[in-house]
Amino acid sequence: MAAAAEYSLHTQSKIPAAIAGLHNFVRRWDPDDLAEDDGDDDFHEHDFENHVLPPQIPIAPENLGGQITAAERAQASAKRDEIANIMWADYIEEVRIRGGDIGV
Repeated sequence: MAAAAEYSLHTQSKIPAAIAGLHNFVRRWDPDDLAEDDGDDDFHEHDFENHVLPPQIPIAPENLGGQITAAERAQASAKRDEIANIMWADYIEEVRIRGGDIGV
């Protein structure tokens, strides 16, 4: 039987966004993090021979997200909800396979 979650659902719901933010931060500020996950676990140095990083232009905190339109926000929310629904369905299926009950 699986152990109870260590964090509340409220806290758990924030984890994917935090991880995505951390991922984006590393991708933006760590020029050595060039590996792409293309399903091929073999790293080929020649794949990145001609890779040129864009110039790093600092963004003031007050400008982060300031140019997001309502349509972009709606599209991002819809994508987030789609991913969450897929993850929830996968979780429900895993609980079913393991013979558990989530009480829903």
